[in-house]
Amino acid sequence: MRDLEGDLLVDPRVARQIHRTEPAAAEGVDDLVLAERLTGDQHLGGWSIARFSGRSGVRGGDLDEPAHENRFYNLAMLPRFFAPSLDGRAASVELPPDESRHLRQVVRLGVGDEVRVFDGCGLEFLGRVDQLGREAVTVALVERSTAAPESTVAVTLASVMLKGRTFDAVVRDATALGVVAVQPLVAEKQAAPRASSRPGTRRSGAADRWRRIAVAAAKQCGRAIVPEVREPLSVGEFADAAQSDLNLVLAEPGGTPADTVRVRDLLDRPRPTAVSLAVGPEGGWTPDELTRFDARGFQAVTLGGRVLRAETAPVVALAALACLWDEA
Repeated sequence: MRDLEGDLLVDPRVARQIHRTEPAAAEGVDDLVLAERLTGDQHLGGWSIARFSGRSGVRGGDLDEPAHENRFYNLAMLPRFFAPSLDGRAASVELPPDESRHLRQVVRLGVGDEVRVFDGCGLEFLGRVDQLGREAVTVALVERSTAAPESTVAVTLASVMLKGRTFDAVVRDATALGVVAVQPLVAEKQAAPRASSRPGTRRSGAADRWRRIAVAAAKQCGRAIVPEVREPLSVGEFADAAQSDLNLVLAEPGGTPADTVRVRDLLDRPRPTAVSLAVGPEGGWTPDELTRFDARGFQAVTLGGRVLRAETAPVVALAALACLWDEA
């Protein structure tokens, strides 16, 4: 297949995230750049054009056909920016410095260009760039707009922090899957966390980075609510404090405890309004940790007979719960 990068309206940063350091990748992950063959009107209106050659192997074209255009519409094409000071009663909002810089230098918008702004708490507006200064960008608010729908079940993901930057992907995907909060955990079997990530430190530098990633993920997926990313806790601290309608702990396939149920068995229970889901490290929970969860009323659940990677298990579990309660 020929290289389509010049023909598609794409975000090269999505493909380059694994090669870049954060926060640069987190700040830019959601923004689309204009391909060289598209006009500004097509960009802002949401139109994308892909030119496929008959030699590409794409169905619908014979080998001797000339290149043709495949045009499609992307409803999420309008650039979105995080504006925590957004006030629906005001006529305009000033973007924070990092978002202003992103609009000017990365997306390269100008006065009059349409954008969407959201406050991270559920409020979103259609707006137009009104003032483009060196230090700040002001957006005139045009009308209230509808963001991506939120889940009717408030899910808190409590996941053990993983080695390196792997937990970044957990935060990003959990945000896209609709969680209301992410609680990093420190478990007995996990790799030793960095000092800035340990419970009890004055402020976790890792948690600050995860909050920026949550903002970037919310921008990308269309949510107007940014999930809370909390400071790390030990497993015991989290288990003692959990107060959801339904508290779940993901268990190893075929392991303990004996009362482990499948996710679909939760259909037999009343539909909850709030759920806490605890996901363990690569080596699994220790017997003491499982005993602690059991003593606090957590129900052990399994995703089946296959062993999943620690960074994959939270995503699969959240998707399964969304399907269970008709959220997907």
